[in-house]
Amino acid sequence: MVESKITQAILVKDEPAVADFLRTGESDVSTYITQALVQLNQDIKDRGYDLRRIGKRLSLYSSTTKTADATGTKTDEDYIERLRLTVNVTAKSGTSCYFTLQGTNDDSSETWTTITLDSDSTSLTVTATGDTTQTFSTPYRFYRLNFTLDTMTSLTYSAYLVETTFEEPHKLLSLAKIFNSRRYADTSDIYSQKYHEYLELYYKKLDSMRIYSDDDDDDSISSSEKGSVGTITLGR
Repeated sequence: MVESKITQAILVKDEPAVADFLRTGESDVSTYITQALVQLNQDIKDRGYDLRRIGKRLSLYSSTTKTADATGTKTDEDYIERLRLTVNVTAKSGTSCYFTLQGTNDDSSETWTTITLDSDSTSLTVTATGDTTQTFSTPYRFYRLNFTLDTMTSLTYSAYLVETTFEEPHKLLSLAKIFNSRRYADTSDIYSQKYHEYLELYYKKLDSMRIYSDDDDDDSISSSEKGSVGTITLGR
């Protein structure tokens, strides 16, 4: 299933005045973001892909409880180059802890490089239950996730890497839907123009994306399990 962490704050980076385009009774653009994700899933399905076979996570930790600092174990090889780290906390005792993601391209080497996240930090700080997430820009073949309790005494969590592949088309379609709604409430040509521009960019991105599918249902992605969204593959 497609995963995407697009939010209004991300849309604002492309359209700073996006909140000004809300219609009467709307407090944010979350409805359009949700609608866009539903359509993105359907558009990918219509191109011959099984939704349950795409968007596979790379596990860093299955659900575990830590009461002391820990060094992570090496993951399977990441053929997709997933670039979003997500930590899901289900229980905690204390205020904050942090995680450090490291990568290596050498299967036999124990030399690890600490990854700088796109927030310009080398660690992901967690202070609440639920998801804490951040992207990074430098992919590696293998990863490990180190854990430091800091001011916590106990933490129950799982952690994984997620593809960012679907976030760009999701963003473009969300903006298209916002302007599509606005153009019916305002006669200005700019809204119609923006709608068509973002919709065209969405379909161009969708048709050029590379997609990875877990065709053998082993819950992981091998180097051979990849294709293009623009190429319909049926009869799997």
